[in-house]
Amino acid sequence: MKRILVVDDDPDMRALYRHMLGGRGRRFAVSAAAHPAAAVGMLRRERFDLVISDIIMERTSGESFVARLRRDRPHGGIPILIVTVLGRETLPRMGDIRGIHYLQKPVTREALRRKISAILRAGGRGGEARTRRR
Repeated sequence: MKRILVVDDDPDMRALYRHMLGGRGRRFAVSAAAHPAAAVGMLRRERFDLVISDIIMERTSGESFVARLRRDRPHGGIPILIVTVLGRETLPRMGDIRGIHYLQKPVTREALRRKISAILRAGGRGGEARTRRR
């Protein structure tokens, strides 16, 4: 079973992710952190296959959290899915960071599961900004 860490300061969103990714035929074990500092602590203690993070959070921005993860050796290769109300064009620096993927809210269960499956199937390599064209 693939392990996912959700980082979002909104308790309703954390519950929604658990609901959307859980249920019958569960393929994901979902853990959640209310803020990036808690997520870093969890990442030090546990192994995750994917991190899902919001960008707009009270204590620390999602952008600085993602940048920190990419600097940390043990967590540097974990794929990250940014799920936010912001449009991709408002996150220009994120496209330059390897292993970053993106979904804009609102997100359906099917879209979220499809995106996660595609990321995990690809081994989390590269963000959409670096997708090779044929």
